[in-house]
Amino acid sequence: MILSNDMFYRDYLKFWMENYSVPNNRDTTTKSYQYTIAKRINPALGSHKLNELSAANIQAFINSLLPLKRWTIVGTLKIIRHSLNVAADTLDLLVENPCDKVFVPKTATSSHVTGLSDEEVLKVFKDTEKRACGVPIRLAYLTGMRAGEVCALTWDKVDFEKRILYIEHGLTSLDKTNWRISPPKTKTSARELPMHEGLYRFLKNLKKQQEKAEKKKGYRFYRICDDGYIVACSQAESNARFVCAKPDGSFTHPVCLATNCARVAKRVGFRFTFHMLRHTYATQLLENKASIVDISNRLGHASTETTLNIYLHRTTKMAEATNAILDEKFIKIS
Repeated sequence: MILSNDMFYRDYLKFWMENYSVPNNRDTTTKSYQYTIAKRINPALGSHKLNELSAANIQAFINSLLPLKRWTIVGTLKIIRHSLNVAADTLDLLVENPCDKVFVPKTATSSHVTGLSDEEVLKVFKDTEKRACGVPIRLAYLTGMRAGEVCALTWDKVDFEKRILYIEHGLTSLDKTNWRISPPKTKTSARELPMHEGLYRFLKNLKKQQEKAEKKKGYRFYRICDDGYIVACSQAESNARFVCAKPDGSFTHPVCLATNCARVAKRVGFRFTFHMLRHTYATQLLENKASIVDISNRLGHASTETTLNIYLHRTTKMAEATNAILDEKFIKIS
């Protein structure tokens, strides 16, 4: 492909994805970028030539996304900005990046991340008690781990002696068929998670159950290849045992979890997604005055600011606690 500033933006985006984005991002990020480019960016800006892109027409496009939530608009602008940064700073196809003068409208609304009440958690647990998805759901509730992290966790990363979980990978796929063990979402996503007593007992019991299940005929075993891809193999060839293996030994993947959680939501009668377990974990720790630094570390966030921005909003328990302080500490006025 010949690069020039009068090439169509859609052609440049294809080049940028193949040479700059895909080699430096996880499969899940690549898949998200491909969807956003195909569904939003190319229909609006793809037919523009690089030298026709301006702050004005990019801002107009961003403004047209306003019915969407703020994080969706931010993510879309991020792709355009990053791609044009390469065009301007690395390839010298543009004098400057027009996105430097483009902003997400202040009127864009943020999604309100919600957790589960204790009553809702118990209903989910009861519904999934004898279902395969019950194991990853309970593990996420007890650890705050992401779906990909839960699915990628293997028993060699569980240290019962030191009582530590080593969260070092995620499970990803570009085609929802071939799955692989990938690097964590960010550098800080790789972390050591101390086991509390409830988590320790849960994993100990689960390990015993799996060791019994492995002896049954037809149990499935897997090997993680050098490139991270997971392939079926014999027990002798296996080099990994997945913590969230199904009763027949097959591993669990994020798409399966999303489908199962949607079914759980229908049965229990309220909104439920797998990621809500992570939010529930964080919210309960915040409500009970756990150290924000420790919470951030346990969640694998880059900073405490990230934790506070995502999870710290007023809950009923927080409001009640504030009222109690006001009633106790403030001068009484009759």
